[in-house]
Amino acid sequence: MEDQEQNQFHIRYVNLPIEVFMNKKLDKTCCILLEVINFLDNKSKHCFASNGYLANLLDVTPKTISSSISLLIEQDYIEIVPHRNKRIIKIKANYADKYKYLVEEMDERHIRWNDRFNQGGRLLPPTMEGAFHHNINSILVEEINSSTAVPSELPQEEVSLKRRSKSRMIRDASLTSILADQPESKVQNDLPPNLTEPVEEVFNYWRENKFRLPAETTKSYKKAIRKVNGLLRGTLFKKKFSVDDIKLGITKLNMMAFDDLYEPSKPAAKQYLQKLSLVNFIDNKFSTNGDRSLFLKYKDSEPRPIRNLIKDEYPVDTNTFKLVFTEKFLRGKPKQWSPHEENCFRLAAIKMHDFMKVNGKYCDGWLMQTTRKIALELCEALKENTSTTITPGFLSSDRTWDYKFPQYLERVAIMHD
Repeated sequence: MEDQEQNQFHIRYVNLPIEVFMNKKLDKTCCILLEVINFLDNKSKHCFASNGYLANLLDVTPKTISSSISLLIEQDYIEIVPHRNKRIIKIKANYADKYKYLVEEMDERHIRWNDRFNQGGRLLPPTMEGAFHHNINSILVEEINSSTAVPSELPQEEVSLKRRSKSRMIRDASLTSILADQPESKVQNDLPPNLTEPVEEVFNYWRENKFRLPAETTKSYKKAIRKVNGLLRGTLFKKKFSVDDIKLGITKLNMMAFDDLYEPSKPAAKQYLQKLSLVNFIDNKFSTNGDRSLFLKYKDSEPRPIRNLIKDEYPVDTNTFKLVFTEKFLRGKPKQWSPHEENCFRLAAIKMHDFMKVNGKYCDGWLMQTTRKIALELCEALKENTSTTITPGFLSSDRTWDYKFPQYLERVAIMHD
């Protein structure tokens, strides 16, 4: 009751600013709730309304109001101010500045539509959307009412417009007038985003670094333009980046993708970076490893050099370990080993010799005959004691040679005390 007494009001409509209804993260309830709070939070009084009162007003549940308020706080539209044993919900004065880019997007949308109608013979001012469509409909209604008959050159489908509703006639007539003066491709496809000089400079630098761009007529090309513009304007990550900043990120990506002296060392990872698109480099929303933006990751970090290869003290034994590993775990399909994997095989050969020097006297003589037999038994030991995918790193692991392999040899009666 106290909430109702403090927040009594009569409201006939809500006026949604562009900064609110153009935000795709806000649903209808959030938009209306924000304007109700805005109405209550004025100079003469503040918004003391509880979740239950707002839920009853908007005909939703209190849980919905709680979720909507949390989302509005997260998006920096409102803030909660404690007041004695109550709360005050206040509108943030600077949210219009934060979401100014939404107004710019709306203006660009009206400019594109105005250009389209100007090409079709319509001369309309860049007004708001409601007035814009009102002007279009007014012009079309005048044209339809002033025409006494449907032109004979129209196809039979368009002659049947006389038997349709007035709203349908307006809509179909608008499409007919536009199609008469424009190629079909201009009606079906939105105009591409502006390819400004800074964006073109980034594109050229991307190509110079051996990366590919999609064809200019594709949606992927237009999306790449929007992503680069988002970096330059600061609308993508809430921070503006210069052309030099973007070039620096591309340079570091090139070093990691094409230079064998820098990580990643695995050939598959190198190939992934070499085929990476500009859109996914800037903002990959479907990334599963947490690296949504490789641009942000690489811009502020230096490429890590690959560790130098250790000395191959037993080349024949190293090659034997490679062959046995390929046979047991890769189904006999040879592959190109990365520097890290090469080090693992070389280290495995060294640790095998160290193991046999200490434990050779406790093993059956046949085990010491060839490196292949030792490698085969080692692979069997790893299969029994490892539940994950076995990589060359297991062959050189201290745990393998100190625990897993000796325990396996004792269990199969090859190694005795």
